[in-house]
Amino acid sequence: MDLYSHLVPVYDVEPLEKITDAYLDQYLWYEADKRRLLPPWSKPADTEPSPLLLTRRQKKEDYKKENIKIYIFFFQTGINNLQDVWEVGEGECNVLLESKFEKLYEKIDLTLLNRLLRLIVDHNIADYMTAKNNVVINYKDMNHTNSYGIIRGLQFASFIVQYYGLVLDLLVLGLQRASEMAGPPQLPNDFLSYQDRQTETAHPIRLYCRYIDRIHIFFSCIGISCRS
Repeated sequence: MDLYSHLVPVYDVEPLEKITDAYLDQYLWYEADKRRLLPPWSKPADTEPSPLLLTRRQKKEDYKKENIKIYIFFFQTGINNLQDVWEVGEGECNVLLESKFEKLYEKIDLTLLNRLLRLIVDHNIADYMTAKNNVVINYKDMNHTNSYGIIRGLQFASFIVQYYGLVLDLLVLGLQRASEMAGPPQLPNDFLSYQDRQTETAHPIRLYCRYIDRIHIFFSCIGISCRS
């Protein structure tokens, strides 16, 4: 859509392709939930249902803000449940960091995405999902090959974003801390909880949450580690 001041991309996908992609999207989310692919800190999730009390007149941005408010409430509750979180007798320091993965959708590398998808799905499905994004986009008399970033009009784009976001989470947390926060496969941890107090206090990163591309990290440092 050409609004003269800026362009709004509107993708026109064939109806039959939408049906195929919708079936694939349901299959991916079913297998991901069955195998517990996504950790508890990845939001939105089915464990905390989104609010459904908004009227049709309210905007989509208001719906997203209400979701974020709910997850912030859960995050505040998780902070209060930490071990001695408000003790400052030995120079403890608490820091809550809020940040965002800028242009997460536009910066997904399709070659890397294909390699990552092959780790969890059949290589034919991985190639199909990657090829659906590596297409020629037509606008008036102009053609553009989308070789970088994903197309948001695809049905399974949400799964790609959450899976790619999981990789970014591992880079932020590190494999050791991410494993401690997720818990063992046989008995995974709940959201903002640990197996025991020793695991909770073993690392300065106490809590972590990501809502699509927006992250919250809670640090708790003691003594000399506060200065560094």
